[in-house]
Parts: sequence; structure tokens; C-alpha cells
Amino acid sequence: MGVNALKLDVENVNVYLQDGTVIDNENYFSTIAEQTILILATESEKVVTSADLIYNALKLVNLDVFKAGDAILNFFDEDIKAKVRVLSELAKECDDDLDLTLVSTKKDHPDWFIGVDSNAETKEEFMEKRCQDRIRNFLYKSVSDWRTSEEYKKNDVSRRSLEHIIKKLKQILSKKRFCGTYFVRGQKEALCNARGDFKCSGVWYAVK
Repeated sequence: MGVNALKLDVENVNVYLQDGTVIDNENYFSTIAEQTILILATESEKVVTSADLIYNALKLVNLDVFKAGDAILNFFDEDIKAKVRVLSELAKECDDDLDLTLVSTKKDHPDWFIGVDSNAETKEEFMEKRCQDRIRNFLYKSVSDWRTSEEYKKNDVSRRSLEHIIKKLKQILSKKRFCGTYFVRGQKEALCNARGDFKCSGVWYAVK
């Protein structure tokens, strides 16, 4: 009904979350919280993410000031939108809010939960769910790619081996609750520090 009402060509439409994550299968879609904002775009359309909106707003206010000075100019010459995304997050924090960073509950820090599409009552609960969603998306995307590959379709041995790997991988991830603790500060496996700050170490395939 929705497809007909919006006159959508489902073969040429992709669905995204606000951060740009692609929703490409029913299994992942079923894990998304209610009232989540979705972006529908054809393959030829550019998806405007939240980082794009911040960048465009700054550009409209005063691009000359935004890029003033040689040092600032050099800094923003490459991958400007990614840097704006980081700066926008840092700008949200000020000295008066440092103590609030460490509290967990919605009751103690209601502003943190504004715009968050979740029923979570704590920051840790929300971040765990967020991480689980990402891991599930990676899993479903990988499985989909495997099962549509020529090797999977034509080679019985490869197909059986891949199905065995898929089964084991699902069991491991399910047992580990889809590694949700990676985003939960205070946990041994957490990728963030005690404050909940994450540090980018570069692309995963880079030589260390």
C-alpha cells in the first residue's frame, strides 16, 4: 500500500538510517526501533545525512569565516564533512556539561536522549543496542553477499562450507549478544574509555 501511495519503484529505491546506514534486508529492518526516521532515495539520488546538514548550515552562515586562516584551510582541505562530523560532536560538550557526561540515566541527563529513537532508560543500554544493530547489519550484509556470489551458486563444496561458517558465526554472535558491550563504557571489551569517548585508529586494513 505504501509503495503504491508513494509511487515508488521498489527495484530502484534504497532505504537508509539518518547516519547513512543502508537497510538492505527484512531481518535488519525488523530490529529497528519504532518511530525511527528513515530516508528513501533512488540509486541516482544523493542521501543527505546529519553530518551533511551540519556542514551545509555552517557553509551558509559564513564560508569565509569557516575556512579563514591557512592552518584552518589546510585542515579542511581533505574530507571536510568527516571532520565537521567530529567537530559537531565536540561542540556539544562544554565545561558545564562535563559532569553530565558521566551520568547514565534518562532521568539524570534528559537532554542526551533528545532525538534518540529508543526506549532505553540509560546511555549504556542505548549504546549496547546501537552496537548490536551494527553487528547484525554487518552479518546480514555478509551473508547476503556470500549467498549471491557465483562461487556459492555453482560450487557445492563452497556452498556447504559457507553455510557451515554462517551457522557457526550466528551461534557465536548470538552467544556474545552480538558484541553489544563494544559500545558500553566500563565493560572489559569496550572500544571506548570510561567516559564513553571513542578514538579513531584509522581504517581496519591499514598497516599498523
